[in-house]
Amino acid sequence: MKDPTQFWRYSVLTRLRTCAKIIFSAPISSAAVERLFSQAGNLLSKMRKRMSPAVMKKLVYTRYQKKYITIIKKLGIVIDPKEVAMVINNEPMSLSFEGDSDIEEFMNDSLHNI
Repeated sequence: MKDPTQFWRYSVLTRLRTCAKIIFSAPISSAAVERLFSQAGNLLSKMRKRMSPAVMKKLVYTRYQKKYITIIKKLGIVIDPKEVAMVINNEPMSLSFEGDSDIEEFMNDSLHNI
């Protein structure tokens, strides 16, 4: 298969295909980053100058989460609140595909083809 889009279009690995759509559809422009900084700037006011970076990060994340939660639900992606807390608090995470037969099968096939 020479065209990678054919692989993803006809793949039986539905969850992996959904993840690929998210990853490969990253925006080309910096507009999203600019909006993020704009929102962060709107959060800081004269009364909030002493806000810690951790609190600021949580507030910005919460505002962005509201925007993207509908997209995440439409894609059928399940978000574990524990993982979200780990990301917000900069704790290390380990990726585990146990119990996800589509991804396990793909990973096993990929490892055998190396």
